[in-house]
Amino acid sequence: MDDQKEVYLVRHSIYFRIAKRVQFFFLGAVTASDINNWFWHEKHHLNNNYDVHLELKFNKKLSHLIYAGADMIVVTSNYEPCRLTQIISLRYGTIPIVRGVGGLINTVFDRNYDQFHHAEERNGYVFFQADFNGLESALHRPLELW
Repeated sequence: MDDQKEVYLVRHSIYFRIAKRVQFFFLGAVTASDINNWFWHEKHHLNNNYDVHLELKFNKKLSHLIYAGADMIVVTSNYEPCRLTQIISLRYGTIPIVRGVGGLINTVFDRNYDQFHHAEERNGYVFFQADFNGLESALHRPLELW
């Protein structure tokens, strides 16, 4: 996790999910010290919230358990040449919610707004603007459907 992954949107996603009473699990290694400090602060701050868990390391076995058990996965990024996260999530049946850039937009087709794919090919939710409104729209739509 680094600035390229739009950390501020990850944080907003955590608190949006808390407000909607939806569980949130984060798994990832943080490289930059300021971002690492921020994530550790959030981890301690949210430690008593049973609906949130931040695991600040990489663990391949745990990642597959998360994919298998999660309903949705949020993938934020400023740019992304490929990214496997959304592909793996689709393999497990976990709905990807992605920023519409690079390989993310080439593999995730928005259920509501994609005009180029048939309804049965649409496999997730996409937001294009790197702001809270765009993210919330993409997070809210699958919750509303559920």
